[in-house]
Amino acid sequence: MTERSSVSISDNTLREQADLKIKPEKEKMKRLLQALETTDEGMVVQTCDTLAHVIFIPWLSKQNQANKLYFAKKGGVSRCVRWMKEGTHVETQAYAGTAIWNFAESGTMHEILWKHGAVDALLMFLKSDNIRLQRVAVGALFGLLDYDSHSGAHLAVDYDKELVRKLVEMKHENPSWSFILAKTGCLLSLAKQQTTRAEILAAGGLQIFKEQKEDSLINYLNALGLAHLIAGDTEIEASEKQKCIDLIARQCSAPPRAIRLKESQHGLVWTSVNHHLRLMRDKLVIVRQIALFSLANMSHSDYNRSLMIEENIVDDIACLEWRDDGQYNDRKRALLNTIWSNLGFRPVPSLFNITMNHIHLYAPHLLSETTHLF
Repeated sequence: MTERSSVSISDNTLREQADLKIKPEKEKMKRLLQALETTDEGMVVQTCDTLAHVIFIPWLSKQNQANKLYFAKKGGVSRCVRWMKEGTHVETQAYAGTAIWNFAESGTMHEILWKHGAVDALLMFLKSDNIRLQRVAVGALFGLLDYDSHSGAHLAVDYDKELVRKLVEMKHENPSWSFILAKTGCLLSLAKQQTTRAEILAAGGLQIFKEQKEDSLINYLNALGLAHLIAGDTEIEASEKQKCIDLIARQCSAPPRAIRLKESQHGLVWTSVNHHLRLMRDKLVIVRQIALFSLANMSHSDYNRSLMIEENIVDDIACLEWRDDGQYNDRKRALLNTIWSNLGFRPVPSLFNITMNHIHLYAPHLLSETTHLF
């Protein structure tokens, strides 16, 4: 099996494991590491299958994370990447790629994969003509493309010019739900990034994200994609922009908790919240609404709540209290109350945060090239 099984993740993962002091299972990991050194590709397939579907899941498990960090420290990620590139059979490459896919769960793991060349190997899969390798690539890149460390966007440094085109043009006969979800997630990640946003637009991103599915989670990701594309000073025909606004508004009328339940059920883990800042500061009310909707959804997970605090976005969320959103004011208050209730406190933003948010909204011409980093 070279697709990650659906793995439910509890919204209270961190709290449930708070008192656990976990060390890596060194002897078990040493055996697996040694098996990756063999020239027997059948053994490599078996080992990568164990890694992907036994050792590396479920995500956010302290034991699994300890094993992953030990695995990476001892060269395991590099060995998997080597088999992805040098395996003589598609089976070997696909299973090595799936091990990498299931290794990627959080910012710490994403950082490791970027540093060890895993993204390059996945892009090689994406460009291949083999559907199986393409599916592994799309699944693994969903999340990796979203990752920004505090030092900057990795995609801006290691951007492959064919990435957008390959993702947009990739069409499989009778694609699985998980493939459609992962592809939508990858395109959403590219819409978030300044490096690739214009290319997504030029490649028909609006039409892609406007396509409605029979699945609420995919439609939610599409609505977020539309918001990222129409935010700012993007030049879009008025009628086209209104269609996007209507679709986003439809999404905002749904309960955030319903989306979160689907994310938990299918093991979705978002590893950054700072992409919301641009949406929260946009002049379009509906764009700010979908940003709040997304954050309210994420606030149901203790892992994402910790990210909100870690990435220092809570004060910026509080600044929305002072905005007049017209007909959406009641909805805005309900979403904010959800966030404050889940966080367990109601912050008072600093004067700096309030000033910066007003500048973004009413006088963006005053911003320097680096102001948006604050």
